[in-house]
Amino acid sequence: MVHLTEALPVLLSNRPLRWLPAALLLLSLTLPPAPAQASTAWVVVGETLLELSSSSSAKLEQWNTRLEEILSSSDLSRPLSVTVVPVLAVGTVPTTPAAPAGALAPDAAGAPAAAPAAEVLRATIQVNGQTLLEVTPEEVRTQGAGSVLELANRWADSLRRGLNQPETRRRLASVAGLPRQLSYQQQDYVRGDGATPDRSLFRTDGSRASGRVVFWEVVPEQAYRYSGILADAIRALQGRPTTVAKPSTGTPATIYVLNRRREFIPYTRPSPSSP
Repeated sequence: MVHLTEALPVLLSNRPLRWLPAALLLLSLTLPPAPAQASTAWVVVGETLLELSSSSSAKLEQWNTRLEEILSSSDLSRPLSVTVVPVLAVGTVPTTPAAPAGALAPDAAGAPAAAPAAEVLRATIQVNGQTLLEVTPEEVRTQGAGSVLELANRWADSLRRGLNQPETRRRLASVAGLPRQLSYQQQDYVRGDGATPDRSLFRTDGSRASGRVVFWEVVPEQAYRYSGILADAIRALQGRPTTVAKPSTGTPATIYVLNRRREFIPYTRPSPSSP
């Protein structure tokens, strides 16, 4: 069987050009579809802040680091302000507002030449007055936007909505000031999205990771009703050890550290990647 792409040159040489549109249409139907453009999302504490056509992991990591720096000095009990600050080309000025109704127009003959309209080279998006990220013409091309200001305003609106969700602000306040990763017993752990309720099941032997005391959670039947000096006395009377041993299965899958509000924040070992 002769493939259409092999027969096309013969078809075009032996037939009038009126067959050309139909031949090109048939050829397009035999070609594989173009691959869909990869997309990604910037997700923070479980909340999608930005939907992106494409972005490098290095850029997302840079945004994560900068956002946490800003939030560590912010009052997360109050709504966060998100603003766009355009950077104009030299010699251009922002568009001036129209004159109020009834105002006299200046004498055209004596009026100075108007300055060129504003040309926005790039724009920064600020959270609580601190620069989070920059929108450049390259970002505009990558994201398929019409202009720097269009993309900056779109991203600012999305960030404003996402960051000011009550649950998102609560989670951000819980993890503020804590590293995203910890190393404990030669294992890497990744921070969770929020605090874990204290059910009096957390124990520690004083071990530390990155200067923070590490806790683990015991199963309910291993927990004791009392803690502190009273618990030690009761355990001694019962012939039990006065300290709770670490899990006997080796390095725990999840460890916990206390945040500034004395809440337990989980850190979990990443699942091994499948081959």
